[in-house]
Formats: sequence, C-alpha cells, structure tokens
Amino acid sequence: MDFHKINFQRVGWLLRQNVVEHWKTHLRYYLGLQVGFLIALLLFIYNVLQAFTNGYNEESTYEALGIMAHSMASIGCITLYAAFIFSTSAVFSLKTERSKRIVQLMTPATTAEKVLSRFILYNLGAIALSFSALLFTDLVGFFVVEAFDLDYVWFTPKMLANICDSLVIPPFSSEDFQPLLGAWSLRSLPIFSIVVLWSFYLWGGAVFRKKSFIMTSLFCFIIFVIFSAITTSVIVYYSDIYSWHDKEIKLIVNIVFTTYYLIGWVWLAANIYFGYRIRKRASLMPRHWVGQ
Repeated sequence: MDFHKINFQRVGWLLRQNVVEHWKTHLRYYLGLQVGFLIALLLFIYNVLQAFTNGYNEESTYEALGIMAHSMASIGCITLYAAFIFSTSAVFSLKTERSKRIVQLMTPATTAEKVLSRFILYNLGAIALSFSALLFTDLVGFFVVEAFDLDYVWFTPKMLANICDSLVIPPFSSEDFQPLLGAWSLRSLPIFSIVVLWSFYLWGGAVFRKKSFIMTSLFCFIIFVIFSAITTSVIVYYSDIYSWHDKEIKLIVNIVFTTYYLIGWVWLAANIYFGYRIRKRASLMPRHWVGQ
C-alpha cells in the first residue's frame, strides 16, 4: 500500500474539489439532521413546559429538564457513532456511472491521496456535521428554555461524557472474569468492536458497487447471527455439563472471547488491506453489485 506517496497539497486540492462537487449532498445531510434534532428537542421542551404550566413544583420541572438533557445526550451519542461507522462506506467506493467513474479514476493523484481526501470528507466530515447540528440544537434549546425563565441543562457535555464512558469498560476486581489476553482486552472491547464494525463498512464500500450501505449492513447482520449462534451453542452446551462457577465453563467463555478478539484483529487488517487493494486496482470494466 503506497501510503508513503502522499502529497498533502494534492490531498487538500482533492478535498476542495470534492466539497465543491458534493456540497449540496452534505448540505441536505446537515439540514436533515438539524431538523430531526430540533423536532426531538422541541418535543422534550414541550413536555417540560407542560409540567411547568400545570403547576408542578420547581424540583419536578428541573428534573424534567435533566431527563431532557439525558435523552438528547443519548440521541447525540447514537448519531455520532452512526456517523462514524456508516459514512465510511463511501471512502473506498467508486462512482456507479461510467463517465463519473472515468473522471474519478483519471484524476492526477495517487490512490492513497484519493482515499485520504474521501476519508476526511465523508468519514470525519459526517462526524463534524453531526456534531455541529447537535451544538446548534443545544444552543437553540438554551435560548428557548431561558426565555421561560428556567435554568437550561446543556446536553453536549453529557453526550461527550457518555461517549467517553461507553468506549472503555471500567476496571474490575480480580474475582471477576479474567481474559487470557489480559485485562486490557476486556476494557478496550467496546472501542475495539466499534473499530471492527467501522472496517466492515470501509471494506463494503469497495466490494459492493451499488447500495453498499444496505449490502454491507446485511452482510454484518449475517456474520453477527452466525457468530452469536455458534457462541450461544457452545456456552449452552457446556453450561449443561458444568456449573457456571466451575473453572471449565470460565475457560470456555475465555476461549470464545479470545477467539472473537483474534478474529477481529485479523478481520480489521484484512478489511483495510483488501478494501484499499480493490479500490487501487479498480478497472473501467462494468461490474454489477460486487467489486473485483
């Protein structure tokens, strides 16, 4: 992979070109998010104001404001995770129309530069647009609530705290489950799983020519069902033989966990490598729904 052949000036030029060509698409994405967030926020504010005008005491009103902030923070977390994972299907993808694909492939830049510019535009861009929409929504909520002489509870700090808390499992005592790979593997399991899922969509954008998001989601669902079925079957089988507190069943759970981690690392590396390779060797020959 020729990542050492990157001219960041050309990356900036490609990024500027892509922004000029697709600004309407990104504007529609932002406006759709913004409208959705504002509708959700205004519904929560309406419920708070109903409690306030119906004679609820001050404590109940501020409790409703806290619930509103918590709910909006949860919505924001889900949105940012979705923006990070799902938007990556556009990084390695090529245009489906032949004429646009020719222009994209004949652009005077290396594949690594094209991929890096698309990663910044689509993956990081989706996160930036989503976060901007959430910040604006929080600001609107502040002015609306303060207009009714109530103390607004900002949900953006709660959202960032929830993201940090959800990415790492807190430390556990020595009497709890002890992975064979070490305590770090269990503590980093959430962020590792998110990155592996991210690599699925990165790879799917190169493999599936049309409807890459839908096809990759279907593929991920099938893999999840198969792995869950195998894991559940193994645990249930040995649970019938041994007591759950015995060393044997803990060893089985440890083996399943270790297998998941090792397969995840291999699959993560394979997704990045083969996705980039497919993107680099893409030809102008017509393909159907799967990449070469």
